[in-house]
Amino acid sequence: MKTRKILNLLLLAMLVSAVLATAANAQEPAQEALNKLLHGTYASSASRTCIFAGPPFGTFFDENLEIQPVGSESLAQWAALSTTVTYNGDGTGREVGGGTFLNDAGGFPGPLVCDLTYVVNFDQSFDVTKQCGPAVGTPLQLSFELVENGHIQRGGGVLITSNSEPRVGTVFAPGFPEGFFEFICVQSGTQMKLSGP
Repeated sequence: MKTRKILNLLLLAMLVSAVLATAANAQEPAQEALNKLLHGTYASSASRTCIFAGPPFGTFFDENLEIQPVGSESLAQWAALSTTVTYNGDGTGREVGGGTFLNDAGGFPGPLVCDLTYVVNFDQSFDVTKQCGPAVGTPLQLSFELVENGHIQRGGGVLITSNSEPRVGTVFAPGFPEGFFEFICVQSGTQMKLSGP
């Protein structure tokens, strides 16, 4: 009797594993088809506002995304970005271009290079994770990760991007004594299709 129960349990476990594996395999082609909706090269115009904290400033963000110690100094930066974004249709892509950056010290131009991964959802919204680093020849060697959300408009001809919620990111900055600092950014942008299917 016990042997039969054990065999039944093993059989049930094998069936559940097979169903889960089949469901996972079915999701992969569906996700591939969705990611193909985002394919081509886009001209992007975006504005970004960031607040920086971390060891170089003697501050940090707490769990409420507030700078501690309260009332301490931080660095605010505004950026107007003009880039070209290429989505490969397979969940990967690349962004290149530059922008004008403004902070308390003044304004300066700067290049931008990001490798990206993305996932398109059933409602034609999409989530993008960008790994950004310095362009060749840039004196300040900063690298960081940005997360954006977007929505496909006009059959893929227009993309609207933003940050749906604030999140703390890390900038790796070898030129600083501690090697890194933290930031929170909000961003919105529009992308117009230049080429692609």
